[in-house]
Amino acid sequence: MNTQPIVNKETGMPTVDYATWDTKMLVEHIVGTHHVNIRKTMPELLGLGAVVSALEAERHPETREIYERLLQLDNCMRQHITSVEYALFPYILEMENVYFSKLPFVAPAFGRVEKPIRIIENEHNRCADLLKDIRMLSAEFVAPLDASAEHLQWYALLRAFDADMRLHYHLECNILFPRAIAQETALLERKGFTSIWFG
Repeated sequence: MNTQPIVNKETGMPTVDYATWDTKMLVEHIVGTHHVNIRKTMPELLGLGAVVSALEAERHPETREIYERLLQLDNCMRQHITSVEYALFPYILEMENVYFSKLPFVAPAFGRVEKPIRIIENEHNRCADLLKDIRMLSAEFVAPLDASAEHLQWYALLRAFDADMRLHYHLECNILFPRAIAQETALLERKGFTSIWFG
């Protein structure tokens, strides 16, 4: 199955119906496509940003501001990837396994899955605000007429990264997380649930 997103050129939204994918496939796609892209692209963006902001900040002061936002975004994304890959995603996958296997479900120490999801969504919001600032500062990634080759390359990479991040957020916040909350609710109502961590 082709897992590469097909995007409507007019709306910018994916035409692939990701909601039909099972949770394991969706998580593997998020990690293997979007998280890999972050790990690969962010160092390139920071490297180009350091060059462009150093050489062109006097003529184009917005380049320094964009670079500063990128440094903040890098820190935000590192925290996000660690949180979901080592804690939240494994729990969601295990919960789905229990859901379909009809095994008894024991609630985790952190309580309802909504709690870590809200934390992750707050991280998304912080990162999204930084990306919004970058779009504004870069005039929607339109380089000035006297931009260097590095500047043009930087903005092109930023545009592609921004589009990938929007899809990344869509998959997590609009599909994966609501599904996880719904499955947990169903598990809580199932006979055999052990409410060890709930008062």
